[in-house]
Amino acid sequence: MLRAYAATLSEGMLANTADTGELRFNSVDGTLWFAYALDRHVAVTGDVELAAELAPKLRSIVGAHVAGTRFGITVTDDGLLTQGADGEALTWMDARVDGVAVTARVGKPVEVNALWVNALASAAVLSRLAGQRAVIPDGGRDIELDALLRSARSAFAARYPRRDGTLADVVDGPDPRRARSVRPNQLLAWSLPYAPLAPDPAALQAIGAAFGDADRAAQPRSS
Repeated sequence: MLRAYAATLSEGMLANTADTGELRFNSVDGTLWFAYALDRHVAVTGDVELAAELAPKLRSIVGAHVAGTRFGITVTDDGLLTQGADGEALTWMDARVDGVAVTARVGKPVEVNALWVNALASAAVLSRLAGQRAVIPDGGRDIELDALLRSARSAFAARYPRRDGTLADVVDGPDPRRARSVRPNQLLAWSLPYAPLAPDPAALQAIGAAFGDADRAAQPRSS
């Protein structure tokens, strides 16, 4: 299955809804989940042969994202991944009403950049495991994956945490209200294998409290 999905890669993006027979490249996070799945498969099975086969695919994904690909998906100067295009919802929150995207989340969604950090680390780990150089070509020079990883980790730690311990949902987007949104998406920032943030019980308690307050507010009041 990993090989089959890798075969759909185009401009550094994995095809979305490939199992329907229609190849669409309108997902910013699907490709990053592919990196997660490959890394976890190799970690559990020790399948170095598959790592050697597909690590170049991961490096090509990183290279395409650094250079910029469809729908405004590109790495900015701070090392984080931004995305967005008119009429598109590129994260997993891609519901539409009357054909209109409900939650576009243009900018740098928190879970997308947690997955980006994880993908950079996965690409570096699997490349080294396969005895390959953990670099991507860029205009005649090589960029080390570890350098990209350090930059993205540093920017994530600087940009997303808020005073209450939760993380901004989207940064650098056109709607500042998105930064104030609290969504469970942010839990990936602590739970991924190569998560950008260290485990923080206080932060998890703050997130739990935020959703507890939201749940209580949503409960119907007795008459």
